[in-house]
Amino acid sequence: MYLIIASSIYFLLCTSVFILQKKKSSILFLKLTFIYIITFVSFKTESITIPIGIILGIIFLFLVKKDKKIVLFSLIFGILTNTLLHFFIPPISIDHLAESTEVYEVVKKFNEVEYVKTFLEKEEIQLDIKKFVDSDLDIPYFMLVSYILIDNGVTVNGREELMSTPHERHLSGTKITTKDKAEEIYLNYNGIDYIGLFEYSKKEPYLKVVVRGSVKKGLVD
Repeated sequence: MYLIIASSIYFLLCTSVFILQKKKSSILFLKLTFIYIITFVSFKTESITIPIGIILGIIFLFLVKKDKKIVLFSLIFGILTNTLLHFFIPPISIDHLAESTEVYEVVKKFNEVEYVKTFLEKEEIQLDIKKFVDSDLDIPYFMLVSYILIDNGVTVNGREELMSTPHERHLSGTKITTKDKAEEIYLNYNGIDYIGLFEYSKKEPYLKVVVRGSVKKGLVD
């Protein structure tokens, strides 16, 4: 329902602009698309939802000198869409938007996806996969190893056993990306591919996203 309503109103917006605007260009339609989409962004507190996207759209309307009518049209149609969708689906929060982007960045590396799981920093699973991992080890790597073993019903009884697991159980992989506050790690266990996204909080990594399935060829050597 969400996509049907949003797509229908967006189509009406494009049609209206196409009819009313004499000079047409791809940049013009990119601009109206950007303004329309940004109106969906909001920030939700415990008591209220702040329509940040609509506020930014209004500010942009006053700042822009060219195509002001297009910006106004996009803003009006965006507000109309948000009003209608409010009765069906809550507004998209910035946190959810960012999390969805992170998940998509991992998922797009797969040809086939069996499942996608997301975890919070304080969930019990974080303690379970850190149980035998200490600072002398590559913490995110062995956290993902621990997760995979748990996911496949394999019990580990200590640090030494965990360290020997990759060799003994033919578990192989590599780090895909390393950033200041995030790491992506790929591991293959018995022909099943896993990618774990780890983020750092107070210099300690935690598993935020894990995807299981079959990765695209060429992702890893």
